Amino acid sequence: MKDDKSERRRNCADRMRKAAMERRRQRGKDPAMSVFVQLLGLMALGLRLLPDFSPSSSATIALPAPPRVPLPVPGAVPFERYKRTPSWATVAKDLARPAATEDAQRELRSRLPPSCSAWVDHIVRESAWSDVRIHVQNNDADEITAALVAEARRWESQRKADKAQALAELKAEAEGGGAASSAKPGAGTGWERKS
Repeated sequence: MKDDKSERRRNCADRMRKAAMERRRQRGKDPAMSVFVQLLGLMALGLRLLPDFSPSSSATIALPAPPRVPLPVPGAVPFERYKRTPSWATVAKDLARPAATEDAQRELRSRLPPSCSAWVDHIVRESAWSDVRIHVQNNDADEITAALVAEARRWESQRKADKAQALAELKAEAEGGGAASSAKPGAGTGWERKS
């Protein structure tokens, strides 16, 4: 019984592959091609070491200066988004829009009394536009203004209460601790020294 591999019939692709391998083995290494590839590599290295002579790196003719745009005159009225007084809903929407936020903030500050400026600063700094939007829904302009002023007062009183509480905690801590600390360091922890 003969081995299956030796009995397998060869096709034309097998014969072509065998013939190519024989030619490659007989031919060996081509010395002219080897020298050519080495010279090509040396030439590429030499060109790489040369300085750049491209037109972009050489001195070129300077382009003409762009036309000058006049600077804004001090005291001139800046561009305003609103041609007429916007509704509260428009102001509330524009507060969250990056392109319109400055004009909306200016409009919000102009509609509220100066006593609300700290609250408006907080709203702008924290981007808490929802604090304004809550009061804008389905209300009259006067009711919205009153609700926003009341919200600003509530926020101010809460801020003062938080400051007072933090100050009291700092004083209690500075006076020798509060309920959590004791007169001796490490007392009550089980690491006391036994004499």
